[in-house]
Amino acid sequence: MNDNRDDQHISASYRKLRRTVGLLGVSLPFVLLFCSLVCSGCKLLPTISDYYYSNMVDIFVGILFTIGWFLFAYEGYETRDNIAGNFACFFALGVALFPTQGTGIVMLQIKLDFCGGLISYKLGSVKGGVHVEEA
Repeated sequence: MNDNRDDQHISASYRKLRRTVGLLGVSLPFVLLFCSLVCSGCKLLPTISDYYYSNMVDIFVGILFTIGWFLFAYEGYETRDNIAGNFACFFALGVALFPTQGTGIVMLQIKLDFCGGLISYKLGSVKGGVHVEEA
């Protein structure tokens, strides 16, 4: 009897996690737009990737990382579900780590919070569409 109750609890938790990650993905553009308008008075940006260079960078990258790691940890019903989840994780993290600059130049940056100041160290630039390919 107790095993059945545990299985129901695990199943309910699993469904709740799946709904949450789906809600994060669907709501991401709306959350970015709303927070951008309310918090910084920013206008509508041409692409969702442009929010990386706005005040909404933490929300943008945070939600992408949350979705990505959930998809990595997700165990589907079949092997192809696991493969698709791993690819989706890779692409979500790629979009977060390789921001677009709108000119086709993509820069991998490491940002460190050191003694209250933000230091941005550019590892190098890559011509091409790494960000676009990941998206």
